Amino acid sequence: MPDRLKTLFKSYIFDGLLLTCLGIILLLWPDSALKTLCIIIGISIGLLGLFRCISYFTETKIERNTKDLVTSIVMLLICIAFIVFSEHFIVAFQYLIGVILLYGAILFFIRAYSVRENPGFIMKLSLIFAAILTVFAIIIFINPKAFASFMTKIYGISLIVEGIAMLIALRKFKIYVEKETKE
Repeated sequence: MPDRLKTLFKSYIFDGLLLTCLGIILLLWPDSALKTLCIIIGISIGLLGLFRCISYFTETKIERNTKDLVTSIVMLLICIAFIVFSEHFIVAFQYLIGVILLYGAILFFIRAYSVRENPGFIMKLSLIFAAILTVFAIIIFINPKAFASFMTKIYGISLIVEGIAMLIALRKFKIYVEKETKE
């Protein structure tokens, strides 16, 4: 097998194992994973704000823009908020998802209403989707933290499946490549 292909295989093996491990982490510790993700987002915003602040003070007086300094201070405050109030951001994000789902449900109800004169598959499907989205939105509004944990577990399962599928597909491709290079 050519060196370039070996490097590609090693990269894909690493990616498959990484996805599987990340999926296991999300599945086993969903609440900690969400909080950690929130903190990582906060730190990222804080670093960007810090770099912006440093660049403000290192520029010449002619190049300085007070908007950059204000933006950097706001970014640093957002960083602190994400770190200190991470659980509130997780719940707020779930409420936002609930609102988006309700909006989608309303659109499906409108679609079902607009085709009411020709009831058929589209009307039934629109009503089913509207009902499902409404139920999910209600669940989110009743217990947003539990829904966030549930969805994180779903993401974890999907990452595990994707990582394992990647490794299996890679193995089959490796066998195919080895067979082709022998011929």
